[in-house]
Amino acid sequence: MAIVTTHTTGQPTIDQDHIRMMKVDNFIDFDTYNADAADVIELVKIPAGAIVTNVKVRFVTAEDSTCTGDIGDGDDPNGYNDAIDLESAAGTMLNTVAADAYSVGRYYAAADTIDLTLDDAADTCQLYVVAEYYITDRMAS
Repeated sequence: MAIVTTHTTGQPTIDQDHIRMMKVDNFIDFDTYNADAADVIELVKIPAGAIVTNVKVRFVTAEDSTCTGDIGDGDDPNGYNDAIDLESAAGTMLNTVAADAYSVGRYYAAADTIDLTLDDAADTCQLYVVAEYYITDRMAS
């Protein structure tokens, strides 16, 4: 049996210099910018060719009344987190978990945003969002 050391492009398998790990973040302040139930808040922008591996949320200030929401994108509004509680105490961290649709990551062929869809109005909560993704110029097409 032969050992194949090149891809169809002729590049060695050890050529990994085109891959970049990126993190994008945003601070969301509902105390300053109130939002209504069913509003879709664009949290972070994701470029074409990215593979999002995780979305993290850290609560800075809790919402002062019942408020839940979903984190996802235009294809699956709760793909990263389903029914998060915006009344979570300051310092609480949320992460994409195994039960979520995008728990193993998601490839974006076209640029998109990761969104928060509110189930209730929000006027107090402050949160910090971080999305982690890999991108390579070889994947964009």
